[in-house]
Amino acid sequence: MLPGNGQCLNGTGKPQVPNLVNAIPTDDKRGSWEPLRSHSPESLYNVSPVCSHTHAGVSYICDRKPSLRRRTIQYSALLVAVPLALMTWATLWQGGFPQSYTDILKLEIDLPQHQWEDTQLTAEGKLVQVQHNGELKFVDWGRDAGEGYIRFPDHLWGQGFNSIFQEGILYAQLAHLANRSYIFEDYVWSQTTLPYTLRNAALRLSRTPLNALISRFMAGGDVSTSPYSKKPSHNSISARYYEYICPSTLSERYRVTLSANDAPHFADGLSQMAWWVNRVKEVGKGKRCVDIQESGIRGTVGAQGKRVFDNQFFGSKNRIGQLVPQLIKSPVLQRFSWSPLVVDVVERTTHALGTKSPETSIDSTGTRNTIQGLLAIDLTWGDCAKPSQLNRGFTGFNNADAMMDKFFDEEAVESSSPEGRAEVDGYHLKRCNPSTDQLVQRAREVSVDWSRASEHTPLTKVVLISDDLSAQHLELSSALEKEGFEILDADQRVRKGLGRIEDVAVAVDMALAARAEDFLGNGFSPLSGNVALLRMARGYEGEANRLV
Repeated sequence: MLPGNGQCLNGTGKPQVPNLVNAIPTDDKRGSWEPLRSHSPESLYNVSPVCSHTHAGVSYICDRKPSLRRRTIQYSALLVAVPLALMTWATLWQGGFPQSYTDILKLEIDLPQHQWEDTQLTAEGKLVQVQHNGELKFVDWGRDAGEGYIRFPDHLWGQGFNSIFQEGILYAQLAHLANRSYIFEDYVWSQTTLPYTLRNAALRLSRTPLNALISRFMAGGDVSTSPYSKKPSHNSISARYYEYICPSTLSERYRVTLSANDAPHFADGLSQMAWWVNRVKEVGKGKRCVDIQESGIRGTVGAQGKRVFDNQFFGSKNRIGQLVPQLIKSPVLQRFSWSPLVVDVVERTTHALGTKSPETSIDSTGTRNTIQGLLAIDLTWGDCAKPSQLNRGFTGFNNADAMMDKFFDEEAVESSSPEGRAEVDGYHLKRCNPSTDQLVQRAREVSVDWSRASEHTPLTKVVLISDDLSAQHLELSSALEKEGFEILDADQRVRKGLGRIEDVAVAVDMALAARAEDFLGNGFSPLSGNVALLRMARGYEGEANRLV
């Protein structure tokens, strides 16, 4: 509005179209109009027009003071907008925009085995390469992928990295035993089409390229077969490239889909793995592409269907525990490494903490050059529900026979009575969610056992592995210091200040724990089981892997 001219103008200088909704006729016979305030209850809240004018005998109201309804809408909008603005500010202040990893995504796309430009798909579904003379040459995919490719499209998502990582290890082992190239996937936190999502009150990537976390066998790195290997190894390919050479429109001549619902019940892990390997070999014989469909994407079982490796499998000593001996000798773990990004952060962290000499460097596994005198303690708890309700013990690779500290045999306790069940529950809680005093006592016991086992360097330093700086984290740090331990990076400032990016922070902590001279984990934590497995694959056994 231009002051004093009685006209309401739009941004182009033209009069706005009159709003006839805000006017009523004064005399239907004459067809003239006057402001609505003369005939409406709203006039109680709209005393005078802000501007008005008359044109061709018709009076218009261009604008009015806000009515009660309009003020209510405005206040409601403020009540919504202000909290949203504060939440957005707090979220960005907490962690800002996460790293995009476009360089790592490009690295995955450009892996040598991804022949995007040279390889084409014919109408019949065959893979061909265009030669320099224009002729087509059929691709010998068996040379690169053995008996073909295998994908698990219904992999877990929306869970912690370690729950997904332990499943991925088993998928990769199945692919290796079936002589097929493994298809690796992004680490998916949310299935949204948006690039970002909220996690722990901070903005995080919905999908993180796997090569931001790990490398080599499970992520497409070079795994050239050793002359001493009994089985050939094949480079993994990304899900993106798999969809290029094995599109959903591919005929059954080249592609087959298996269902986890067809699998029988298994009594042990060895027979379960063997059944799946034989199933893939028999049904997938001659097929370039094999997909295994599963149900219960977030790990549920029952009415929602079955998974290749379900929750019961990961909680059973007779299942997952039986597979550990073959896993620690498999190329899946022997050719495992952390990503260059993770290794770089670990390198700089150990330098900053003064735990490594400048002239030495770690290999890509992040587990060589043991940090002498260091005890890593895992403070990430698992599911601490009552065992009387779940009837299960440790989870994941904590069930390995090589682990010194076992979960007690519930059958040894008379658990049918309330007293027996209370004893079981109390023991379970102590092992799953120990108090600060119990953790200090356990650290002391592990340190003594370590010193007695052989001529080991005394454990004098401690690094705590946790998701956040909880009250117990700080309390435990103080209590361990009183016991004489030196706590490294107690407030995690070093790790955060040296590029401990949230999306890969868990991998940095795991790599540090894998390099510690001794490790004290939690039997109900998938992180502990995975760290212990990686340590066993590098020769750390016995007193070097303990559980609270």
